[in-house]
Amino acid sequence: MAAAEEKESKQATDFSGTWSLVTNENLDAFLQSQGVAYLQRTVAAKASITVQIVHKGDALNITTTISMKVVTKEQKVQLTLDGTVVDTTAPSGDAAKVSAVWSDDKTKIILDTENLTKKTTATIERTMPDQNQMKDVVTNKHGVSCTRIFKRIK
Repeated sequence: MAAAEEKESKQATDFSGTWSLVTNENLDAFLQSQGVAYLQRTVAAKASITVQIVHKGDALNITTTISMKVVTKEQKVQLTLDGTVVDTTAPSGDAAKVSAVWSDDKTKIILDTENLTKKTTATIERTMPDQNQMKDVVTNKHGVSCTRIFKRIK
């Protein structure tokens, strides 16, 4: 089988589900490198994050809910996995842009994000190590990364 045929025949990972954040690794250093103040970093470390994904072919509907003790913020974005840039509003209320593409083997979604208000960027590499776990490795333009592990709750 030719390489192109093999690439097309590979089953793409389906990220559909509702995911709850379990751990953040290196979050404080990542946020600090993005210019986030100490108090905001402390609140972010304690936030509960749920991501709901409806994934059909190359279309993604992602709803991210961030809950803190008295405040809940939500971001909804519709993407296609072809690199199309979409204007959105980050949970912080800032204007943002996001785009998404498949990795070559269709096991990873690569999201490029830009916060237009704070002038920051990050790339998220989203994978599913198994059917009940989703992993985001978020890397900014300074080369600082944080890893977020989610468990499937639906």
